[in-house]
Amino acid sequence: MIGFGPRRHGPPRWAGGVAATILPVVSFGVILQAGFWETGGEQELATGILAEMMFLIVAPTTWIFSIEFIEVSRLTAITIGALTSLPLWFVLGVSIADRSSTWQGWLQRYAMTYGIWLAFSFVLFVVIGTLAG
Repeated sequence: MIGFGPRRHGPPRWAGGVAATILPVVSFGVILQAGFWETGGEQELATGILAEMMFLIVAPTTWIFSIEFIEVSRLTAITIGALTSLPLWFVLGVSIADRSSTWQGWLQRYAMTYGIWLAFSFVLFVVIGTLAG
């Protein structure tokens, strides 16, 4: 195929998208192993709450299930949250790959973006917790 546009160098777009989904997928596994399903003593309760907060960070579309009139089970929220959030992470990885000339540049931009998202999420948790009392 002949192309007259500028040649693009750097990570392939699809590889950047797949790489961006690795952290959320690993996080889903860790979260589900960390007592997300149990309600027990104080330690299990704290672990469950932390796991839920981390799930909301890696699956941001799960916030829609906090709307009062939506009644869903925990399994439904996890499944739909994961299935709708992974494409967002993939698109983020593709977008970062378009702007990066090396994998190191991709990783730096991804880490910065994830760090900003993490900080924003914790600020949002604090604001919501303060407003809720």
